[in-house]
Amino acid sequence: MKLEKLMLAALFSLTLPVHAWTEQEAKATQQQKEAQAASFFMPETQQSAIQAHLKAKQYQSMATSLGQTANQKVIPSQNPNAAPPSVMIFASLGMPKTSLKQLLHQANNKHIPIVIRGVTVSGFTQTAQLVKALVLPKDNQKPLGGMSINPIWFKQFGINRVPAFVVMKPGACQGKPPCDPKNFDVVYGNVSLFDALNTIATHGDHAHIARKALQ
Repeated sequence: MKLEKLMLAALFSLTLPVHAWTEQEAKATQQQKEAQAASFFMPETQQSAIQAHLKAKQYQSMATSLGQTANQKVIPSQNPNAAPPSVMIFASLGMPKTSLKQLLHQANNKHIPIVIRGVTVSGFTQTAQLVKALVLPKDNQKPLGGMSINPIWFKQFGINRVPAFVVMKPGACQGKPPCDPKNFDVVYGNVSLFDALNTIATHGDHAHIARKALQ
């Protein structure tokens, strides 16, 4: 099944309005906050610095009130070379806040991770604050789960606009990018997680995985 068929299915079979933000559009809505790195890959030292920053003293009170997992929920520890999960949502902090909030709630209900490419040009602090505002709700409720940084997965699946919903053959796409298109389905557009999974469940090569995720 060609990826183009899934994109057309998302455009014409869903009742919700469809629009996928390009990287440029997403950056513009957040005043060029997405980093323009010369390399697609984020250095391991940068990943480590993010984790160290999120564990800094300014976040200790948050960890106390919301539990020791709060910081991990903001930007979880992530080995960029690890095998990707079977279902993922690719997003950008440059997307409208309302859209990100909706995706976070939908992803949280299905225990599906949301992946962003990298830190903003403002640095680790600004990135952490943006993610924290989205992931950690008010009134001492439990934080929403699953927003991680992994530029390698963006390259693995050829993601160049967001949001994008990927359903992958289990155990595939672990080698050097890019992944063989036969091993995954992708739907682009400003649609709900349910509608994206339903499109893949109806038209995708890996429909059984999408159907399982919908259960």
